Amino acid sequence: MVTASPYHKNGGVRNVPEWRLFLSKGASFLYRRVLRSKLDTYTSCFRVYRRSSVVNLPMTETGFLGVAEMLGRLDLSGGKIIEYPATLEVRLFGFSKMKTLRTVFGHLKLLSNLLKIRFDTRKNAIETKSIKEIAEKP
Repeated sequence: MVTASPYHKNGGVRNVPEWRLFLSKGASFLYRRVLRSKLDTYTSCFRVYRRSSVVNLPMTETGFLGVAEMLGRLDLSGGKIIEYPATLEVRLFGFSKMKTLRTVFGHLKLLSNLLKIRFDTRKNAIETKSIKEIAEKP
């Protein structure tokens, strides 16, 4: 997956309200703690995917959260994710359909689910290793 990142060292932001940057950077801080890939941004909605990497991911979210979930599940399944610098600018026409408070709580719920997946995967790997070690001993 390639994800556009305004927070990449060669990216940028223009005329974006401080409160929006605060929420976005706060979300990225939390995702960085939960996921393996240490990206500058996790909530970008501009991405390029290799179909074979995402077609079988078990998705539960839609919309804004679905974009973050796809990145999270790809990361936890060992997929390769790279960032490409981009510039984020304030919208010139129309308005966002995002409901801010609902999206914030949705990200917190998604982070909790991804954290469970990460530690369940680690626990299963440890248990599998232990079973193999027991089976190999005489």
